[in-house]
Amino acid sequence: MAIDKISPMTQDRQVDKEFLYVAGGVALGIFAAGMVLSSPTIRRVFGKTDLESIVSTVVPDIEKYFRLRSM
Repeated sequence: MAIDKISPMTQDRQVDKEFLYVAGGVALGIFAAGMVLSSPTIRRVFGKTDLESIVSTVVPDIEKYFRLRSM
């Protein structure tokens, strides 16, 4: 009888533990991205790139991929 009462609690704790792992991973990813983007070298590289030219280069490839995938 005591085992029946403990099982739901352990399952809830397992879900909480998994959520903490996911939240910690997201926080670590955001921290790492901030550290990388705070580098002066990276800022210079991204400062020189034009976002419009990158998008205009990538969009045709994405459209081509979706056309091939729908075949």
